[in-house]
Amino acid sequence: MNMKTPCFRAALTVAAVWIVIFASLSYSDYRQAYRSTEYAGYDIPEEETYQCRSTILDVTKPGFQFREQTSDERSACYKKAAQAHVRLIESGNRFALEQAWKAFGWRGALPALALLAVVAFWTSISAGVGRAASSYFNWLRFGSTKPDTGSKDNEP
Repeated sequence: MNMKTPCFRAALTVAAVWIVIFASLSYSDYRQAYRSTEYAGYDIPEEETYQCRSTILDVTKPGFQFREQTSDERSACYKKAAQAHVRLIESGNRFALEQAWKAFGWRGALPALALLAVVAFWTSISAGVGRAASSYFNWLRFGSTKPDTGSKDNEP
């Protein structure tokens, strides 16, 4: 494969531009998803803190009565909810990064590599055909280039 051919240089340029464009698009999609989950970390949703404001069943009292949570129980519940929310946001960020890499791989790098492989394949085929044609035309023009060993045996 000759990398100095204009066809291969053009394909390499197209592949490089393709990779840069899709890397930029994948990164911008990732940044958008990352920012949306990052901003969500400042406020814990009410669904996650619902248990912290509800009454709990006290099994030590007769008749299993409900009671209000103490401030320590409530703060511990809020702390657990905040930690769970942060873990959820981190999971969302990891998922966004994974999706960005997959999108870049499938839509950016893979088509560029396929383009280079196809151009390299056809360049090598055309170079082989060119060498074969050149050899054939040289054979037609000049005859066989191998010395004829059979003619020496017939000499007197």
